[in-house]
Amino acid sequence: MDNAVPAGQSGAPDTMAGGVSPAPPMPTIRLSEQYIGPPHPLMDGRARIVGWQWQTTAKGGPCFATLWRTAMGSYKILERFPLTPEGWVRAWDTLVKLDANSAEKARMELAERQRRDAELGYSKPAELAELDARMRRLYSK
Repeated sequence: MDNAVPAGQSGAPDTMAGGVSPAPPMPTIRLSEQYIGPPHPLMDGRARIVGWQWQTTAKGGPCFATLWRTAMGSYKILERFPLTPEGWVRAWDTLVKLDANSAEKARMELAERQRRDAELGYSKPAELAELDARMRRLYSK
């Protein structure tokens, strides 16, 4: 089984001012997506999308990010956010403002990803808490 950083609820209300949907639950970041290097988009094929980047603590540590796909196909970080439930909500809100259509596609991808993760057993809190602790020890060095 693949290891993962735990998912968390966004903590946002059911609807926000103006009838805008709240941020979906924070995604589970799988071990295979926790590499130091370029940012990892939630899904490919969108000009603007939310994702994350793993980096050493000296460079700021892991973070959520809003990403822009360049003409060459790589991703450029538009803005970074802490890898926390609050950081996820801020990253999501920024994506909605940048590209509401991409945000809706991302919401569907997140729901599918959550369904797949549950099938694979990533939603077990005790296992995920242990994995989170291991990740924190690894990246705090």
